[in-house]
Amino acid sequence: CWVCLGVGGFVLTEKMLTLSGQFMAKRDQMPPKDQKNEWKIINTTIAKNEVIVDVLKNAIIEYFKKLFRGNLSKRQVTVASTLNRLAHDAERAADNANAISKKSIKSLVESQLNFSEPATKELSDMFKKTIEIIKISKETFSKYDPDKAKIIYDLEKEISKCVHSCLENHDQRLGNGTCKDKPGHVFSDILSKLRDIAGQMKNFADAVRDHLAPTTPNTPNTPNTPN
Repeated sequence: CWVCLGVGGFVLTEKMLTLSGQFMAKRDQMPPKDQKNEWKIINTTIAKNEVIVDVLKNAIIEYFKKLFRGNLSKRQVTVASTLNRLAHDAERAADNANAISKKSIKSLVESQLNFSEPATKELSDMFKKTIEIIKISKETFSKYDPDKAKIIYDLEKEISKCVHSCLENHDQRLGNGTCKDKPGHVFSDILSKLRDIAGQMKNFADAVRDHLAPTTPNTPNTPNTPN
């Protein structure tokens, strides 16, 4: 079932970010050797999840290729095309989650870079907000619920606003010497990727609102889509 495949992508991306967020929250209290060992374990799991998301995306794309060769109504063509595009958004979200571990956290661990206490707290909050928007997106997509799509819009705006605020605070910390250039670059990079993931979740909200929500009243979970 293509819905199950799509929801699986959300679950795996959420797990990837959760692992990274949990590691980031405790790494400052860990000896360097323990950091490296735990990061290797976490990164291996995240990389495997990212590969699975790629497999799910390819399965969804192949599924819809076969559908397009059939006799579809105009509505079904619109829905199938939308879902095909969303498969790519899901993959990009997973790619960003993977890059946070594979590149950003790896840089912190290998170079033993540390964030200031305020920066660590800001990143922890951002991970939580991004994980929350993925959870809501999963629910929105699985039920084609336009009401939950509205929550995604609010969360995406909040995340963008928080990223802007975090970057302003980061500039102030650079100015007063609380933060250094190298960890500051990683800090900004992680924020950028989290914001991108939120933007990709917004694409799911757009799709539910504009194309996937059921057209028949009082049938919230039975959209006119290909099976």
